[in-house]
Amino acid sequence: MADGNSFCTKCGEPIYEFETPDNTPDAYTPAAGEAPFEPSYAQTPPFAPPTTVPPTAAPVLTTSSSGMSSQTLTTVILVVVLLAGIILFLVFGNKDGGSVYWNDGYYYTAGSIFSPDEWETQSWNYTSASAADDKALNDRLRGMRFQNLPGVIIGGVMAAGGGIGLWYRSRNKQTL
Repeated sequence: MADGNSFCTKCGEPIYEFETPDNTPDAYTPAAGEAPFEPSYAQTPPFAPPTTVPPTAAPVLTTSSSGMSSQTLTTVILVVVLLAGIILFLVFGNKDGGSVYWNDGYYYTAGSIFSPDEWETQSWNYTSASAADDKALNDRLRGMRFQNLPGVIIGGVMAAGGGIGLWYRSRNKQTL
């Protein structure tokens, strides 16, 4: 038995030793004909991963739990990307760029990317100065229209990606 002054070298906790009465064995003794118990540590890794999911972890949605196969899920995603790309392409392509109040006192509309408006200012005598004014007006309107160009490009790329993905799947016999 320890003298009461034994402490763990890592955590500093006191070490308690217990004595068993003389009539009980200190260790398990196998019965006659029974092999002694020896634990086998070779079959288990020293740091086995936990078998339970912590209660704070979010549930994982798998294709088997949702009832969809991975091919069907991929096809649905490609169709959604295709439709969203077409909608973005058409909305931003037909969106009006606005209008501008020009030097001659009139408002001129910019039109859309798919239907641009080009203008000539009204003057009594068409000179090089009025031609330069027309060019400046149309350049300004072009800049107003092209504010919608990123939406058209993103929508076009999305639609092309979704369409090519669906075409590739059908070409490889991964039908809808």
